[in-house]
Amino acid sequence: MSDKLRQAFAEDGYLLLQDFLSPEELSLLQQNLARYISDVVPTLPPSEAFYQIPGQQDSLRQLQRMDRDSFFKDYCSHPRWMELATTLLGEPMLPGKPEWFNKLPGGHATPPHQDNYYFQLDPPQVLTMWLALDDIDQENGGLRYVPGSHRKGRRPHHTTEVVGFSQGIADYSPDDSSKEELVIMRPGDLLVHHGETIHRADSNRSTSRQRRAFAMVFQAVSCQQNNAGRADHESNLARQHKKAGMATT
Repeated sequence: MSDKLRQAFAEDGYLLLQDFLSPEELSLLQQNLARYISDVVPTLPPSEAFYQIPGQQDSLRQLQRMDRDSFFKDYCSHPRWMELATTLLGEPMLPGKPEWFNKLPGGHATPPHQDNYYFQLDPPQVLTMWLALDDIDQENGGLRYVPGSHRKGRRPHHTTEVVGFSQGIADYSPDDSSKEELVIMRPGDLLVHHGETIHRADSNRSTSRQRRAFAMVFQAVSCQQNNAGRADHESNLARQHKKAGMATT
C-alpha cells in the first residue's frame, strides 16, 4: 500500500485519504482547536491571527504557529502524520508546523499558488497535510489542484491583496485552470500536497457554511532555507500587513 501511495503522490502531487482520523481522534482535535481559539487566540499578536474583518472576533479565518500551545506542540510529532510524510517523500522528516484555516461565508477566493514559494526550501522536499473539519465542496470553496504541476518547478509569483496569501502565481493561465481537479471532502478526510503543487480555492458562496481545516507542514531533513528568497517573501508580507493596517510583530 505504501508503494501505491508514494507512486500516486509522485505522479499527481496531491493525495486524498478518506477517514484519516477516526471520529474519536477528530473529536479530540476539534476540542483542542476550540480551546485554543477561545483561550489562546485573544493573547496572540496580530501577525499570528488573521481576520476577515479586522478586529471582529467571529471573523477569524487563519491561525499560524500554533505549536506555542502544549497540545499542538506534541501533536506536531504525531506518529501517523510523521509516518505518512516519511512514506510519501522517502526520507526522514522534521515535525510539522500546525495551522488552522476557515473560509467564512462570502470569504474571498484563495489565489493559485505553490506553498514552497512561501517556504523557499531547496530541494523542495516539503508537503502540506490539510485535514477537513467540515464538509467541503464546490459551494464553500473546496481546494482545486493542477495535477503533476509539482514536477514543472516553481512558477513566478506576485503580490496579492489576500491577507494570509500574500503571493499568487503571476502567469496562471486558462490552460492551467482547464486542468484543475476539485476535491470533495468530509470531516476527518486528509489532503496531502507537495510544496510545489499548484492549488487554489474559490470563494465560499454559501450563506451559512464554514470551511474549516487543520493543516501541518512537514519538511525533509535534506531541505535548506533559501535565505534570499525567504527575505523577499517576508518583505512582501510586511508590506501587505502594513497596507491592511496590521502589525507584523
